[in-house]
Amino acid sequence: MITLAGRPGTGKTALALNCAASAMFAGQRVGIFSLEMSQESLAQRLCAATMSVNAQAFRTRRFNPGELDLIREFQKYADNFQAKVFDSPRVDPDSIRAECRKWRRTMGLDLVIIDYLQLIGTKTAKKDSTREREVAEISRSVKQLAIELDVPVLLLAQLNRAVEARADKKPILSDLRESGSIEQDSDMVWFLSPWNIASEFMPVIDVKLHVAKSRSSSVGDVILKYVRQNLRFDEVA
Repeated sequence: MITLAGRPGTGKTALALNCAASAMFAGQRVGIFSLEMSQESLAQRLCAATMSVNAQAFRTRRFNPGELDLIREFQKYADNFQAKVFDSPRVDPDSIRAECRKWRRTMGLDLVIIDYLQLIGTKTAKKDSTREREVAEISRSVKQLAIELDVPVLLLAQLNRAVEARADKKPILSDLRESGSIEQDSDMVWFLSPWNIASEFMPVIDVKLHVAKSRSSSVGDVILKYVRQNLRFDEVA
């Protein structure tokens, strides 16, 4: 269970889709639960990131001839992808487990992405239940799912506002929103730090991916280049 967390607008979904694209181009089987975006929107983001198409062009429908050729090329790749997308806004742990079992049976699974934890509901909310308890239940369910499937489950999550009040803006594990159980259940926790105001309109910016927890490797920072118009993260040599 890998938790990728950050404040809204820091690029969590973009980074998760970069991971998905890397896996799919390598022939791996990927299942994505998207609670905020449609399957079409995800496909457009994947195309922008992998083929260097301007992501805004999908919104305006103003493509240059070169971009149209790249989209057609992406479509050929996409026809061979082994991927499933569940894009219903209403989902609970039981439906996630049932869908994953079906995907494993029909195509197999190498990676599961869930975007994002705080949008997952529960079927039976008790009267005395708090949202923290519900999130703890969801987190535990995702952990059990990762063990059952024996594949990485990349779970996106929101951070609380405490990180914004901090001078260095660096997230810490206690910033995980609504539940400390996320920290406990996760085998790895990745934080995307917000970029500074000075780089807000720069086309390419440095983004810090902070590995705050890792049961099987070391912790520390990884610097990535974020290409805004393509929603693409590149490694820095």
